[in-house]
Amino acid sequence: MKPITPMSHLQYSMMDEPEITSEYIDLDMDTAFELMGKPLEDSSPVPPFSLPPQVTAADDSMVNMGLSNYMFEHFFQTLEQSGAFNMHLAGKPGSGDFYLSTSQLHSAIPSLAERYPNDVAIALNVVLARVPLVTLKEGLAMVTISPSIQLAVASSASSSETLCTLGCELTLALKLDVTPTSIEIAVALRGEIGLEVVSSSVRDVQVGRLRGIIVSMIEKTFLAHINTVLSAGVSLPKMANLQYVEGDIEIHEGYAQVNCDLEYVP
Repeated sequence: MKPITPMSHLQYSMMDEPEITSEYIDLDMDTAFELMGKPLEDSSPVPPFSLPPQVTAADDSMVNMGLSNYMFEHFFQTLEQSGAFNMHLAGKPGSGDFYLSTSQLHSAIPSLAERYPNDVAIALNVVLARVPLVTLKEGLAMVTISPSIQLAVASSASSSETLCTLGCELTLALKLDVTPTSIEIAVALRGEIGLEVVSSSVRDVQVGRLRGIIVSMIEKTFLAHINTVLSAGVSLPKMANLQYVEGDIEIHEGYAQVNCDLEYVP
């Protein structure tokens, strides 16, 4: 079992005996994801996948490994269900972290001035409640996430009041790189950020005026948090006394293909 987060793991296993010919060895592998020691729950059937015949320069590589769109979806689903993407922001003035207060929101939520005549700090809770959608196309890998963003004011030492909840949709481009042990993943924003008011306990929430503040938080803080979570990468199958070298990755319709050579390690 290879760790994804402290609470989740990935394991590769052989599904059948390998097919061995004078020209190649064909291995059919399964990926199993665990969350807190239990298999990841998924009611949908596993779609069949096999690596298509090679038509690129990858024919010269010792190893051609195919990783399906479905496998990447389960990787992101594991992170979402483990809460790894969730984030809480409640900075302090002058701390250098993201900081937001009621006075900064008067133009976007005018009723705040009446409810909170004194300037009060606002916390942001970012929660992913839906499974990220991964799309692999020819030469392009993307993931779409739909976080819920809660703006809350601390009303006492032990409780807080939610002002409003914003629905958000982000499409992120995935940058994939191969190391001797894993696929490294990083994300960058692709296109516009979708934003809407889902619920509110205050009057006249003007999402157009909120947009600049929320988009700045997403670009500067939330994306950095996601990249920190993804920095561990996706572990590749480990073979005894063999190490992947000179690896690269190709993105095709519905799958990613890792091409590399092998080096013996005593």
